[in-house]
Amino acid sequence: MLTKFLDLSYSTEASPNLLSVDAFVRATFPEATRLTLLLLPTSYLPPDPLYDLLKGFQTDLHFSSSSLPFPILNEGHLKLYASRVAGSVAELCLELVFRYCEQSIEDARKTNIIQAGRQMGIALQYINIARDIDVDCRINRVYLPTDWLKDEDLTPEDVTHNSSTEKVEKIRRRLLKQAMAIYDETKSAIDRLPAESRGPMRVAVESYVEIGRVIDQPGYKMKAGRATRFDQGPSLLLLPHLFQETFRDLNTSLEAEGVEFLKCEPNYKIWFNDGDSFILSTDAARMKQEVEKWEGKEGFMRYLGFLREAHQHYETSVTHVLKKNFTSLLSMTRPSFLQHLFILHPFESIYSRASKYFWTERLRRVFTFGSMYMGMSPFDAPGTYSLLQYTELTEGIWYPKGGFHTVIDALVKVGQRMGAQYRLQTPVASIDLDADRRRATGVILSTGETCSADVVIINADLVYAYCNLLPPSSQALSLRRRSASCSSISFYWAMNRTISELTTHNIFLAEKYRESFDDIFKRQLIPSQPSFYVNVPSRIDSTAAPEGKDAIVVLVPVGHLLDENQGVCQKGLKVDHRQDWESMVANARETVFSTIEARTGAKDLQSALVKEIVNTPQDWKEMFNLDKGAILGLSHSFFNVLSFRPKTKHSSIDRLHFVGASTHPGTGVPICLAGAKLTTEQVLKAFGVQGPRAQDGKDQGKTKEMDQIQVRPLSSTVHIAVLVSVLVVLLALYGMDLLNKYRFCI
Repeated sequence: MLTKFLDLSYSTEASPNLLSVDAFVRATFPEATRLTLLLLPTSYLPPDPLYDLLKGFQTDLHFSSSSLPFPILNEGHLKLYASRVAGSVAELCLELVFRYCEQSIEDARKTNIIQAGRQMGIALQYINIARDIDVDCRINRVYLPTDWLKDEDLTPEDVTHNSSTEKVEKIRRRLLKQAMAIYDETKSAIDRLPAESRGPMRVAVESYVEIGRVIDQPGYKMKAGRATRFDQGPSLLLLPHLFQETFRDLNTSLEAEGVEFLKCEPNYKIWFNDGDSFILSTDAARMKQEVEKWEGKEGFMRYLGFLREAHQHYETSVTHVLKKNFTSLLSMTRPSFLQHLFILHPFESIYSRASKYFWTERLRRVFTFGSMYMGMSPFDAPGTYSLLQYTELTEGIWYPKGGFHTVIDALVKVGQRMGAQYRLQTPVASIDLDADRRRATGVILSTGETCSADVVIINADLVYAYCNLLPPSSQALSLRRRSASCSSISFYWAMNRTISELTTHNIFLAEKYRESFDDIFKRQLIPSQPSFYVNVPSRIDSTAAPEGKDAIVVLVPVGHLLDENQGVCQKGLKVDHRQDWESMVANARETVFSTIEARTGAKDLQSALVKEIVNTPQDWKEMFNLDKGAILGLSHSFFNVLSFRPKTKHSSIDRLHFVGASTHPGTGVPICLAGAKLTTEQVLKAFGVQGPRAQDGKDQGKTKEMDQIQVRPLSSTVHIAVLVSVLVVLLALYGMDLLNKYRFCI
């Protein structure tokens, strides 16, 4: 059936009968597979690799026949099979790269890269076969060449009965040796790929090759288990009620969609350079002990005062900022907002506000480092953002079981139930506008295909969208001049043991606290001694790593990239060569390892590392189109928020809206969710449709009498008794005064 599908798709008729392809797919294949087939871009993928792939599948099915011999008789059969099932996939991936890359590549270079890619596919399939010998044997499959087995006095049947012998291990190593030889011959071809595809392709290849290196180690035993999982985006979840609200607006719930939040306790362990540490927790008793350890009994009273102020910042911001759109400067003059402006302390820094309540430098650092989540220095971030510490200390830090992708998967499934279609790996070249360029009418894909739409909502990086998807404008130039947030060097480590000294969330603060932030945010550099964050997701969620092992994510904040379009006088990281990044990454890695070991007592971390993925500012820029590699979008200084922040609707192009970190209300997953709701309401209002906010609270039921808020009595019995006593004394004094006056008159 798949062959017939390809025959129809690659029909040589002058006008291929696309309707017959659609009808054939819908009549022949299960519903779950139809969309995949219909979206397969056969119009610009060559047919041969797809037909080869089907031939590889036929080899797999060959094993199901008890009357036929095992199909991999010799090394030639093995190479042909690997070429069909993996070399073909490599060729298809490269064809997509060439189609979507911006630079022009000559045909000879393409041919050379594709040939190397097919060879690399063979190498990776050899690693796959070597890894899965035991698994394949359970379904009566042996992909090892029969003549190789014969060299060791084995038959395929022998292997299916017992795949754990030394002879089988010898053949496994032989196969891996060939895989590594092919890999060494072809890996240089990655550097000949278009620049924007090198990073992702290298990560994909090296991830598989690392499997080969690990299982080829002497004494290594293959066993079933879990893989190590990393979230390359957020690693903690704040403001859980905003997630709950999103799902409630979609007439479902997190629980109904199978999403479970795990509470991280404690919130953080903060490690100082002098060997001391501080535990941040939602447990008031624990916080009392921690604060009083450094600032005494009065210190805890001041801590409660800090929470009270942060509570005002939090509740006021949620009500009057996160849930209100700021469509113009006049929005800031709303009486409901203006009366609260000064209690938000937007003109003072987080550090200066914290200094009012915490009198030691240690605790000032403890309660201000969170501004890093906004991509700002605590010495510059508005005092309003103490709301971050507040939500962590009162609502807690959470983690979605199974990783953050479970939340995304749940939203995708809800959308699909409601009829949404997702076209993945379909790059958009530009926004389609009407003849007057005053209205968005759809998007134009890199293939030239136009997708018409009643409204266009952009969730790409805002600066990238204005500069690359829309016509040149003064707005685009203005956005590029705005201050941006920081970038990061991020490490993703698979460890071969648990690092018990680390908790789920760890902060390592630089000795020179202010100087390290100035390096990042004022000079846009990599600090010589950085503060950094270490997350161990496997500490809270056992599914994040194999049993007895840890997954570790390290985020080292650094300055963003230099914007070369703004001239040589601009500040930022300027890196011209890949070797420079490798040197910077090596230095950052060494600093992180040595700091963790010195402060926690952990030993030999480097030797426990079995797999590493790294994202640099350049990677963030190339892989996710983040302007300057700034991971949190535009800065959140006062003149970059509220009415000064880019709007959720384009100012001059109708039916064009925005969501994401650089538009109102700002960065962070829950904040972007709140912003998405504002944009949704704006779009629905334009079409005359009632939004979800109007329905909030309608189905909460009647409040019981004993739960109703009562008016606080003006005075208690004691107050009345005291008041009466004062009145009696006053009357008595007044009476004596009158008596004296009367006597004087007589």
